Amino acid sequence: MATDTRNRTSCGEGRSQGTWDAVPAEGKTTAQIAVVGERPGITEVKEGRPLVGPSGIELFGGWYEEKRGGRRHCHTGLWERLVGVPREQLYITNLVKTFRGGETPEQWEIDEWGPALLTEMQQFQAKAGPPIIVA
Repeated sequence: MATDTRNRTSCGEGRSQGTWDAVPAEGKTTAQIAVVGERPGITEVKEGRPLVGPSGIELFGGWYEEKRGGRRHCHTGLWERLVGVPREQLYITNLVKTFRGGETPEQWEIDEWGPALLTEMQQFQAKAGPPIIVA
């Protein structure tokens, strides 16, 4: 059901210098909640999963390492504490599927990837019913 991103490594016909492999969506296609992030970061690209970097840890929880001192901490995510739905019961994707230096997506990237997200959400809704979409 997710947008096919396997062979798409850049968008914007060469405009997006520094783009990396696209990160596909993950999760249950029958979930009642879809979480849509802006774009993947370096951690998401390395792991091939959406929202597993610093933003994902803040939202869903997990282990993180301090930049100074190297100590590891377990962070309880805001999502599960406030909403009570574990990550495993969600559908998680991004508006823009590629990393480009951690920048906020530019309008041309939104124009490029927006139709794919719309199709993805229409397919999601057809399987799961009307979703709650969190961006």
